[in-house]
Amino acid sequence: MSKFAVSASSLRTWNGVIGAVHLTSFTALSILSGIFFDQTLQVRIWTDFGGTEIQSLGAYRLFWTLLPFPLITGLIHVWIAVADADNYSRSVLQNGVNRLRWIEYAITNGLISWSVTLLAGAGSLLFPITAVLSNFVMQYFGYLHEVYNHRRTSGRSLWLIFVGFIPWAINWFIVLVYFLERVAREGASVSDWLAVIGSLVWSLAFVAPLLWRYYKPNTVENNYTMELIYILLSLSAKLWLDWVVTIGSL
Repeated sequence: MSKFAVSASSLRTWNGVIGAVHLTSFTALSILSGIFFDQTLQVRIWTDFGGTEIQSLGAYRLFWTLLPFPLITGLIHVWIAVADADNYSRSVLQNGVNRLRWIEYAITNGLISWSVTLLAGAGSLLFPITAVLSNFVMQYFGYLHEVYNHRRTSGRSLWLIFVGFIPWAINWFIVLVYFLERVAREGASVSDWLAVIGSLVWSLAFVAPLLWRYYKPNTVENNYTMELIYILLSLSAKLWLDWVVTIGSL
């Protein structure tokens, strides 16, 4: 069996296993959120555009935007494992590009960005919307970086990563300013600290595989390693946020 075939089979197995873990996490979180519904964390949303008086839009239980992303991620991993979706094996191992990953991140990290922004206390509707849009831009430039760099031997550049870093920095600046203001005003639980700062650390960690891969040649082994790192990073970051918030609410 060729090196490509072995690596493709291994990656599909990894996707199947990790997909099952995501779906198991979703199921367990759903059950816990149902049993302890009254104790689950609530976050507030309001509007104050243009300096107008604050008008409350109410509150909702944060699990409604925390639960979908393990479900979505799990289903995509299973789809890859079962059907080699979007020609996954060839795209990833030969070209070093996984379009599905960036589409999934645009959706799931959008939900994470929305949730973390509200958890931090930046509940003015403008800020979670900005966080979601910033995430879309960031993921798009990450995808462009893969497309334009991983198969080339010349004319390669890191500028697309730097452009994508701008909306990331704006979003996290808002989150941290509001969170530290909230801490100074009313304090924050250990779980809130772990959720917000932990998500910041995990978010930074996602840049590392792109930088590592940039300095490596386009080989099946390198592309396999990068994809596996992303699969495990995604699992870790999503388990962290979901379970820290859920356990901290009980």
